[in-house]
Amino acid sequence: GGGSSSSPVPEPKLFGLDLGPYGPFKGLDDKLPSPVFGFFVVGVTLALGLLVANLRRSNLGQRMLAVRSNERAAAAAGINVRNVKLAAFAISSFIAGIGGSLYGYNFSSVTVTRFSALTALSLIAFAYVGGITMVSGAIFAGLISVEALFPYALEKWFGISGNWALLFGGLALIVTLFQNPDGVAGATYRKRQLKKKQQGLRGPRRGVLATMLATMGKEL
Repeated sequence: GGGSSSSPVPEPKLFGLDLGPYGPFKGLDDKLPSPVFGFFVVGVTLALGLLVANLRRSNLGQRMLAVRSNERAAAAAGINVRNVKLAAFAISSFIAGIGGSLYGYNFSSVTVTRFSALTALSLIAFAYVGGITMVSGAIFAGLISVEALFPYALEKWFGISGNWALLFGGLALIVTLFQNPDGVAGATYRKRQLKKKQQGLRGPRRGVLATMLATMGKEL
């Protein structure tokens, strides 16, 4: 990380186009950072989200889900738990490396002071609150993390500093551990599935009732 001083990070370029926060295109307000870098980050995030979503549907993803649920049962079913864990570690390291690269591009430098133990713990806490079992949970966690969209909006519009975001993250983590172990995304997904099941159960009942009324009408 450059020791006591920061290590510079060059601007990201693609086919000669500067995609960094200090690129030539300043946007409508002619201010930095350049919005091109924001679009670049959103594009990379969408690509990684699609990668993980398709991975969950693949054979490797199904084996990962089986190992996550019960390692012994997965091993009994013939799944090589060690290889699955190594593949999961490699894929997660790849995604984390891309995230770290974007982080370095954002600040145009890398320094060890930005990666403290408290920062790491806060990121883990927000990731768990969002939901570590779904892609949507990662997106939600990114929105509520420190220096993300929600804390920035609270500080700019309501004057609430980022320290309160850390306090919120700690309290939300405790509540999530007891109420929703799968995080906000997991709880939302379960409620949506339950609502679909309830609608499916009510549908045939309405059909039977309509048939009975129609039959009675014919008899009358």
